[in-house]
Amino acid sequence: MMKKFNFILLIQVALFLSCSHTPERTAADLYQTAQQYFEQNNLNAAKQVIDSIHTTFHNDVEVRKLARELMFKIQQKEEKRNVAYYDSMLLIKEPILAEYSKQFILSKDSEYFDYKLYTHRSQTISYMPHTNILCEVKDNGELTLVSVFLGRKLDHTSFRITAKDIFAETFEVPLSSEYNYHFDDMGSRWEYVTFTPEYQNNVAGFIAQYADQALKVTLKSQESSYNYFLEKRDKQAIKEAVDFSILTKEVYILKQNQKKSSEKLIWLSEKLNQQ
Repeated sequence: MMKKFNFILLIQVALFLSCSHTPERTAADLYQTAQQYFEQNNLNAAKQVIDSIHTTFHNDVEVRKLARELMFKIQQKEEKRNVAYYDSMLLIKEPILAEYSKQFILSKDSEYFDYKLYTHRSQTISYMPHTNILCEVKDNGELTLVSVFLGRKLDHTSFRITAKDIFAETFEVPLSSEYNYHFDDMGSRWEYVTFTPEYQNNVAGFIAQYADQALKVTLKSQESSYNYFLEKRDKQAIKEAVDFSILTKEVYILKQNQKKSSEKLIWLSEKLNQQ
């Protein structure tokens, strides 16, 4: 119903503007109409009329100045509305995120980065390195999977997750990439391949979706492959990390938008004070 009303309103504005170019209509008339729309909170309609003033009446400097000031007021009202929305959403989502956060620990490696990095408790406390898949979540919500392999030389560059008759497979991380790290230690081969979102091909989501099933992991290299089954605690860790990353990203975006709107409100206030 609201969309229909807005559509009808825009048609009315378009019809009004099509008649505004007649000699009888002046810039002052249009400005008064824009002011009325503004007071009625029809901000899009008001902006269209203001655009028409600037397009049609190039030489009416005084009215255009008033129109520009009104546009600042419109933007101010829009940003105040945006900030109120972001505040209300953060009041809902931040407590939920705080609850999710109890399952994650701030990584010690965070001190080396310009962002915070979180790992699941089950993969940090009393955790012995072994062949498996680790998950990490940045403070912007970006989730990373790390494929860990301990054994013979494999040089794996991707992996496949199979649940019964369906599977998901990552893209390849070349051996030459900084994200494909490997070394030998006392006769054992260690391989750490990091899959950032652009290399995951939604494998993390696949694991989360089928975490209640047996999931076979196939590490793939140019020459061979290696199979194992993902442990229950790692499946659960990845599932919770996916949920945590989604919520973290939502909160991060809300805060970024909140900051932008707040900064724009300061700028608009300064502009209006200069008028």
